[in-house]
Amino acid sequence: MVVIRTLMLLFAAIWTVEVHGQVNCTILPSNGHKRPGYGQCCRFLNSTHECGGPGGICWSCAPGTFVDIVGPGVRTTSRCNMTWGDPPLVDGTYRCSNACPLGRYQPATGASSCLACEVGRFQNITGQTFCFNCSAGRVSATGMSSCTLCGLNRIPNAAQSSCVNCPAGSWTVNLTGQSVCTLCLQDTSATAGLNCSSCSPGTFS
Repeated sequence: MVVIRTLMLLFAAIWTVEVHGQVNCTILPSNGHKRPGYGQCCRFLNSTHECGGPGGICWSCAPGTFVDIVGPGVRTTSRCNMTWGDPPLVDGTYRCSNACPLGRYQPATGASSCLACEVGRFQNITGQTFCFNCSAGRVSATGMSSCTLCGLNRIPNAAQSSCVNCPAGSWTVNLTGQSVCTLCLQDTSATAGLNCSSCSPGTFS
């Protein structure tokens, strides 16, 4: 009995996953063909590029993937990025053929586009659901695949979107990629963004 119950629970779980990501296909008014809609894909497209399987089942795009076209133009670009026999992912979705490009991400299912990484963040791998934070002393604009190292006597602004000069009287001690500026030593001074240097004769700090 224990084995039978275990098998029943297993089949129930598989069935739940199977139907979780299923969505209604788009019906073309011109010919009644079932095609994937925005954020959808088909496991199989027949000779007329119509969704195959029972009832022309479509599936939601998995996070990190998308489909941004619908209608007659939909062909293999909306085929689920798996073969007919493959089961869906744990959340009941399939990977659609379009992966989010570098610098972009998509955490949601059934998406028709990707989001640009915010300032101070980056993504250097395609098909991702999040972006990484830039490390200290680095900055990035929106939609970037890498962060930029701040140069000498420059540090990230509060949003970590660009580098700014150290204020007058401070520097980064001949180092790049710093997140704070250091005050000049006694009897030295600096113009904003430049190295500290000895005061001119007759002056002090």
